Amino acid sequence: MDIQQCAVACALTVATGMAQAQEPDQAFLTTVMQHYECNEMARLAILSPDDSTRCAANFLRVKLHFIPEIDQQAYARLPPSERTRINRHAYAAFAEWQATHTRTVRRLREMAGLFACPRMC
Repeated sequence: MDIQQCAVACALTVATGMAQAQEPDQAFLTTVMQHYECNEMARLAILSPDDSTRCAANFLRVKLHFIPEIDQQAYARLPPSERTRINRHAYAAFAEWQATHTRTVRRLREMAGLFACPRMC
């Protein structure tokens, strides 16, 4: 378990009162925290091209989590109009997830800020 996964496990334990082993979506939550880290890094400074590419790919992974029948490779092969439709649907699903998991989101954002500052401050 790397430091970000450990941080997610700690955030989940605090936010949900659940043990790490009971949380089925730890990989997803780690990806969400990395998305929040990207947001914080972008707030602090202009992202490098590498960080920008990494952050965009990560956010796509977050959104596609809500469309399990489409993976990144399948998404890339779709026509632009279909990608747009899926992207909007996935973003709406992520926004709804955030609204219904406010405690977890708050803890993940806090942890992401701790990771972002050493890189960008």
